[in-house]
Amino acid sequence: MGCMALSQLASDSDERIVGGIEADIEDFPYQVSLRYKGRHSCGGSIIGANLVVTAAHCTDGIQDPSVLSIRAGSISHNDGGEIYEVKDILQHPDYNSKNIDFDISVLKVKEDFIFNNTIKGIELSDKKIGPKHYAVASGWGTMREGGAVSDTLRQVYVPLMSDEDCRKFYGKSKITDRMICAGYIEGGHDSCQGDSGGPLVYNNKLIGIVSWGIGCARPNYPGVYTCVNEVNSYLKQFF
Repeated sequence: MGCMALSQLASDSDERIVGGIEADIEDFPYQVSLRYKGRHSCGGSIIGANLVVTAAHCTDGIQDPSVLSIRAGSISHNDGGEIYEVKDILQHPDYNSKNIDFDISVLKVKEDFIFNNTIKGIELSDKKIGPKHYAVASGWGTMREGGAVSDTLRQVYVPLMSDEDCRKFYGKSKITDRMICAGYIEGGHDSCQGDSGGPLVYNNKLIGIVSWGIGCARPNYPGVYTCVNEVNSYLKQFF
């Protein structure tokens, strides 16, 4: 987030789809709503029988996992699908709240997911996808910067950007090896408030986790995602 204070960074990205379209949950059966005390707070992705991956900034500071729950299998974050209680929060030990590095947490639910057409896991990518390929982000985030979260799941396709190009916009020190950038230089399409922790997918594999950015869909400020390939060793210990 460049030189912005952490409080401003959080307001711009913590709850983070602009320029997208409504999605069908059967096309995104891995997408879940992470709920804090019964209200949507972030997105997440099912990656195992009882595992969800989300952003560390969505769980940072939460000591009691019982305040968290997962809604899976619904296009709405408010109703439908199934609710699963969270029993463990496994935040990456190297998460840095100052520069949002290692922005990843794994949540274990008390009961295994019942997989069907609307609830399924997604495979983790084992490589970093090159620039100019298009990936899809999804979530219930706001449809414009500063707006209200969407009642229904939405999706947006965004082009992947090289680290070199992304660092031109944010600065060399802000984009670490654990990050991947995606978005249009001219803006207009992006993840936004309410999408944080949700999936960035290419070729049916999870390649990124919605993490941060300056505003939403602003020109010259692509979205920044946790690069799944770079944190695979952390994720695979839970399987």
